Amino acid sequence: VCLSVCLSVRLFVRQTPSNTVGLYIFGFQGNNILMSLNATDYKRLVGLLESAILSTDLALYFKKRGSFEKLVQSGEKEWKDSGKKDLLRGMMMTACDVAAITKPWEIQQQV
Repeated sequence: VCLSVCLSVRLFVRQTPSNTVGLYIFGFQGNNILMSLNATDYKRLVGLLESAILSTDLALYFKKRGSFEKLVQSGEKEWKDSGKKDLLRGMMMTACDVAAITKPWEIQQQV
């Protein structure tokens, strides 16, 4: 999942009553980047995007941080498990989200 795509649509998703509606942005003419996916791949991608976007909620971060720290401290080297990938993706999304708001205002307002 491309973190920049997730971050660019996260506010849109938060402001809609349904997370799936947030993916409407991909359907705009000229932006339908998901049209070549079959139904299974589309559903999987939508799930990944929703999970990544919702993981920017700091309440979820604090709930999952302990599990992530245990994995890191254990020296875990196998990250192929989907649960571990989701946990890592969530931590990365939160880091990107927090880092995005630390820019000086002159730069942030241009972004």
